[in-house]
Amino acid sequence: MVVNPCRSRVRKVELTFFLNRVPQRGPSTFSSPSPWRSDQPVREELFSAERLEEHARSLAIAQVVTPKPGKGYPLAGRLADNGAVLLAAYRAVAKAIDERRAITPAAEWLVDNYHLVERQIREIRSALPPGYHRQLPKLADGPFKGYPRVFGLAWAFVAHTDSHFDADLLCRFVSAYQEVQVLTIGELWAVAITLRIVLVENLRRIAERITHSSAARLEADGLADRLLGSGGRAAEPVLADGEWAGYVRAAAFGHTVGGAVGLAQVSCPDGVTGPWLAAREFRVRTGSGDVPARLQLAPFYDPQRTRILA
Repeated sequence: MVVNPCRSRVRKVELTFFLNRVPQRGPSTFSSPSPWRSDQPVREELFSAERLEEHARSLAIAQVVTPKPGKGYPLAGRLADNGAVLLAAYRAVAKAIDERRAITPAAEWLVDNYHLVERQIREIRSALPPGYHRQLPKLADGPFKGYPRVFGLAWAFVAHTDSHFDADLLCRFVSAYQEVQVLTIGELWAVAITLRIVLVENLRRIAERITHSSAARLEADGLADRLLGSGGRAAEPVLADGEWAGYVRAAAFGHTVGGAVGLAQVSCPDGVTGPWLAAREFRVRTGSGDVPARLQLAPFYDPQRTRILA
């Protein structure tokens, strides 16, 4: 709640707080070079059909093919890893549904359509010859160095269409590319299967976000239950520089900040003020230990939606 400035000298006041206990994703352990190192969705600026054709021509100019393609980096291994990650995400969401926990629309889509995703992965595996990538021209530099040229082409199409497949648009994109660089018969054959590989990669990244968000929400909800003293326990205390200062009154998962947010009632003999809050280190004592917290007089409120629209 927003505290009236005229009440800033009262001895006891309700404050909003944010617990600095948000699960952090560790660095990727996947050893392959870029593009696998990022967990961001395959998404760039959304192009119109004409802009997409222009991008295809500029991409054809920029992509340099190595004269000695060599073995390159196979895509089958990453596809298998993507399948495992998507299966784990599906099971995690299904478990959340069984436990009657709230899920996001994206998680609901994954559960409803996982059988289609699984079928696509099986079809890609069966249609992907073990050494098909060896004969394809490989890129000499850039983020896709060592990968088939058609892989970079498919990646660009997915990124600038936000994974929206349009057969006519794909034909225009490939035709514009070939105005500058002619693709081989093998590359043209590989466009469709490579495009599906990139789409599965993008879905894997989105599924990972669903899983991490669900885990963060579950931890924050559990923490909020402990803070509020659910199950007959007393509400958990707030400490200021190690000394008792008040209790937690309400708590829940904050989607905007990505952690537990709540209301705490704290008191000070000389009155609770902004400088008093800034000069102290606050912690909330939970059953599993003290958790750092940031207290402020105003709530975590974004009336202009500046953070949402950023």
